[in-house]
Amino acid sequence: MSIPEFDAALAAASDEVHDLALRARALVLDVLPADVLETIDGTDIGYGWTRGYKGTICVSSVYARWINLGLPNGVDLPDPAGLLQGTGKKHRHVRIASLADLDSQQSAAFWKPPVRPTPGPPPRTELIIGKTRVFSAENRRFADDQLWVARRPFTDS
Repeated sequence: MSIPEFDAALAAASDEVHDLALRARALVLDVLPADVLETIDGTDIGYGWTRGYKGTICVSSVYARWINLGLPNGVDLPDPAGLLQGTGKKHRHVRIASLADLDSQQSAAFWKPPVRPTPGPPPRTELIIGKTRVFSAENRRFADDQLWVARRPFTDS
């Protein structure tokens, strides 16, 4: 993503928050590998292996007076200083309200280069094809047969 696209996403932010977002972006891009995707969704700037939440490494969310640097699996990270905030099942964030917050050694501990997930073999599945006779109570007769297809995990039983 170019800086003009980034600036357009943050057009409503104050100058201080805009500068915080630029510094946070530089920090994240400095730590992450070069092939990471950068996407914009409203005022959220996402960084990840793929589009969508599953491939997300981190996200920068812009608010009126601060930004949040969010970690989708933050609940699993060690946090001895208690910097991670949030109550979601997995997602946690670090609130950055000043340049001092961004430069602190404690918050820098979360930004280690991630390892690209290695794709494992696809799960074994089986295809099930069936036919259902549908009875129409309104017409008091069987309607046309309906064909259906489903995929379910394969079990060795």
